[in-house]
Amino acid sequence: MINFYPYLWTFFGSMLPIIELRGAIPVAIEKFGLSAGAAYVLAVLGCVVPALILLKILGPVSDWLMKKSDLMRRVFTAIFDHTRRTYTNKIYKFGILLVLLVAAAPIPFLGGSWTAALVAFVFGIAYRRAILFIFIGTAIQGLIILIGTYSFEAVWKIII
Repeated sequence: MINFYPYLWTFFGSMLPIIELRGAIPVAIEKFGLSAGAAYVLAVLGCVVPALILLKILGPVSDWLMKKSDLMRRVFTAIFDHTRRTYTNKIYKFGILLVLLVAAAPIPFLGGSWTAALVAFVFGIAYRRAILFIFIGTAIQGLIILIGTYSFEAVWKIII
């Protein structure tokens, strides 16, 4: 009988905002003994799922909050107006690149699919376009983590 726990942990663990790919891939390979390919695919897919959900619910949630609270309306309006007014010309040139880079950056709290989804929402990037570039960025980040995992393992074996 196949033990599905490592596969489930890798998929669902990569959904967590702090762990994402940065933690799921090394744990899947080192602790659970999954192949690099299985760990990569499960972690990338698991990491993109929250972005799909976030991009769908951020709009309705922010609209609801703005209707319910005058303070929230002023805060969100200020953020959206300033961001979109200041960066409108740059969004079309660099907005997608920004989402791609944020999704690809393997830096806790500064990179990943959760942050990329927030950036795409604030900049008003279309859903399908944002998801495409978040997926590409997440796939790149997964490759960076795989290379780092195997590089660290090789260095560790040399030291010990």
